Amino acid sequence: MLTQRLSLYRGYQKQIDECDKSIENILNAFTPITDPGQKPMPTDRKQKQRNRKKKTGDPNFNLRKEAYKLFGVDRAQIPRLMTLVFVLFSEIGRDMSRWPTSVHFVS
Repeated sequence: MLTQRLSLYRGYQKQIDECDKSIENILNAFTPITDPGQKPMPTDRKQKQRNRKKKTGDPNFNLRKEAYKLFGVDRAQIPRLMTLVFVLFSEIGRDMSRWPTSVHFVS
């Protein structure tokens, strides 16, 4: 029974890795707004919190860096938004000018 469970686990891990690669390919298709080489990302104020958390679903590419390239600002610093940055991107796109302030956006 343990052998079957291990086989299923490895199969699921392989499917997750394939999804991560697909996501990375899709992200590379978008023209970046910012080049982290020219305009370095700000320091990660949330690094300690991220190190304490259990690492599940950790893709092989840097989510924070890719989000920075897409948005031009580090939206991963917004509380509770690190893993949801790409959901935000898929729902509303990159244009945040529709909301004059962050309070308008949150409401």
